Amino acid sequence: MMHRIQGRFALAAAALALALAGGSLGVRAAGHVVLTAEQVERLQRVIEKQGTHIQVPPPVAGALRLEPAQISPSVHQGTYQDEAGVKHGFAALNDGTGYFLFRRKDRNQITAFRTDREFKLLGATQNFQDTRFIAMVPAAAQDALDAEMAGWSHVLSPRGPSMTPLLKPPAAAAPSPAAPAPATGK
Repeated sequence: MMHRIQGRFALAAAALALALAGGSLGVRAAGHVVLTAEQVERLQRVIEKQGTHIQVPPPVAGALRLEPAQISPSVHQGTYQDEAGVKHGFAALNDGTGYFLFRRKDRNQITAFRTDREFKLLGATQNFQDTRFIAMVPAAAQDALDAEMAGWSHVLSPRGPSMTPLLKPPAAAAPSPAAPAPATGK
């Protein structure tokens, strides 16, 4: 219980810091951070020009209960990397029913989200091994999604950082941003 209170306090403090720094927190729906229509449009334009296509790894798709029509053969994503080196990704589902978001600190720290078109959380998962994912507890998942949305809102804010250097395609040899890196053996 104390951990949840501390987590929510940290989220509120981060939101306040973004607001004081001139960032926009988007719109709040039922107390949760969501992107404005303008922010989504801006992000979609950038993804059209600079985005990359990725295949959602089967363990992630299964944990989020994504249907083949939503993610096959791939999704068109935009990404940015924050100051801490965490990679964040955003893609509209192919059937128009919602969005797929992820954040990846490294191959052992991946969190992925599925939302509807209004950014209501439909599922969240995180890995506990390289390729094994488990559903997140709803309260923790919502807190994590709120933090993720606050980050995207800041990036997409008119006063936020320029998106041009932030949204860049991954290196040709790099693995899919939501997929674990392949094992190397000698």
